[in-house]
Amino acid sequence: MKKNIFKIKIIKFIKFNDFNFEEYKIIKSKILGRIGILNMLIKFSNLRNIVYLNHIKKTLFKILNKKKINNNYEIKNYTNFFIFKKKIEHKINKIFFYKKKIENFFIKKNFKIREGKEIEKIKNNFTFLRSYKNHPSRSKSDTFYIKNEKKMLLRTHMTSLQKKYITKKNDMIFSGKVYRKDKGSKHLVSFHQIDGMILRKNYINFNYFKNIFENLIKYIFEKKIYIRYRNSYFPFTLPSYEIDIKKKKKDKWIEVGGVGEIHENISRKRNGIAFGFGLERLIMIKNNLKNINEI
Repeated sequence: MKKNIFKIKIIKFIKFNDFNFEEYKIIKSKILGRIGILNMLIKFSNLRNIVYLNHIKKTLFKILNKKKINNNYEIKNYTNFFIFKKKIEHKINKIFFYKKKIENFFIKKNFKIREGKEIEKIKNNFTFLRSYKNHPSRSKSDTFYIKNEKKMLLRTHMTSLQKKYITKKNDMIFSGKVYRKDKGSKHLVSFHQIDGMILRKNYINFNYFKNIFENLIKYIFEKKIYIRYRNSYFPFTLPSYEIDIKKKKKDKWIEVGGVGEIHENISRKRNGIAFGFGLERLIMIKNNLKNINEI
């Protein structure tokens, strides 16, 4: 129902108002432009909404291209458009704001930021990271494979960029959207993940990572947060740990990410630490949200 109301409002606004040339250019830019409302919604939307939003986009293009432009007419609802735009951007900005805030934190620590492509090779997403042919994560019930492209998929984690940058000198942050066939109050089909990679010729003390991560959490939450590391297993790190956090001592621990020493079969020449966490999960904890769809 909410989707249909959104579609009706935005299409009615354009269809039943005439614009002068300057207004036409502004509206086309703000709604349909590269950084307009619809493209931003598509970028930060769930996979299931992307087809719907693209349909609206195509419909609006057709309407705008058919409209006759009257240079002497001023839109009565022009102010309402910007109020409407502001409401939509509010939802986008929560993810965008924290994503940029975290990236800026790591930039100050001399990390390089990369986003990569959302369509990835299977060998980069799984095989290189020691998730071989029969690994459960490769199941079609968990992963979106590209039809008619046997070697491609929608990346399931940002760690898929490790292969490309494992030989680089810089510490890296991989920040972007990933896709998994998860559903529920705490999971989305598509969500944002921040992955990091620290590489050195010599041994890296695990406390080096802990210091960075604990400072990041303080930077995000702006107060003391409880953090713990639990022994776990990831194919591409050894040893491996889950990272849990909680805001108050009496609260339950919530898993936010993982970390470990990069497996020697992945990085043969240098020692490394790989880590990653879900952006939406941190936003939920920060803003006391119980359902991920509230973001």
